[in-house]
Amino acid sequence: MNAITLENISVSLRRHFWQPKRTILTNLSLTVISGQIYGFLGANGAGKTTAMKVMLGLLKQDEGQTLLWGQPSHDSVARKSVGFLPEQPYFSHHLTGFEVVTQHALLAGSTFSDAKKDAVCNLEKMGIGHAKHHRLSTYSKGMLQRLGLAQACVAKPRLLILDEPMSGLDPIGRRDVRELMFEMKKQGTTIFFSTHNLSDAEQLCDHVGILVRGQLTKSGPLSALTTTIEEPVEVIADIAHEKIASIIEGLTVECILCDSSVIFRMKGRKLANELMRRIYQQQGMVISMQVYRGLLENIFVEETLGGS
Repeated sequence: MNAITLENISVSLRRHFWQPKRTILTNLSLTVISGQIYGFLGANGAGKTTAMKVMLGLLKQDEGQTLLWGQPSHDSVARKSVGFLPEQPYFSHHLTGFEVVTQHALLAGSTFSDAKKDAVCNLEKMGIGHAKHHRLSTYSKGMLQRLGLAQACVAKPRLLILDEPMSGLDPIGRRDVRELMFEMKKQGTTIFFSTHNLSDAEQLCDHVGILVRGQLTKSGPLSALTTTIEEPVEVIADIAHEKIASIIEGLTVECILCDSSVIFRMKGRKLANELMRRIYQQQGMVISMQVYRGLLENIFVEETLGGS
């Protein structure tokens, strides 16, 4: 069953009432299957936050249909099983972390005793249990982000929608959030999150979508997308400079001449293997070969620059 379905969503907004409307999303369609971790990637201003607001029924689209678990997203029944973390969560600074998370548990329908227990459990899980009775005015940015995640998870939602969940977190916090997301996936929670950190997406996601200027230009299983492009490869060799021209003849290779070696850069292991075969034929020696695996970054840059 699909947890999220967007069908031909178009949204246009105006910043001020006297300005003309600007197109934010154009015919956006995507599906998120139950149990997936879906990474929603895009540059600043691509429309990710707008799309998430439409998913949640917080913003009305001009055209198209949005469904959560097969029901319209504006239906309160559909949204009851959703946890949400906005990009910049704001809470009343005179409250404590315990009070904020308890309130959200109560709003989700928990009893008062269960709400208090769940609040403490989630604050501990997010690493801020020691500050549960401190006012939010004393919290750092990273602690407020952890608090936002605690309130999003407190009602044990079937679907988590997280807008930049790693924002403001230190390396330990990022690790804790990754572990939390994996744990919730094991429990059957579907997770849809946006991020600028592509290494997080590579570690976490089953499926990714890339949004460029309001249009989904690439979408699919992460494993399938990363096999569609060739890996960058760097070969360092000890070879006489006068032999280089014959070695690279007919090959798409970049060469950097050094005093005692030559650096060859190319795309694809097949091309690298052919290059090394020619080096050995010319009595040269391969010092090293490095395959760079940042494939999702390559896809993202290619799609983003191509879309601009």
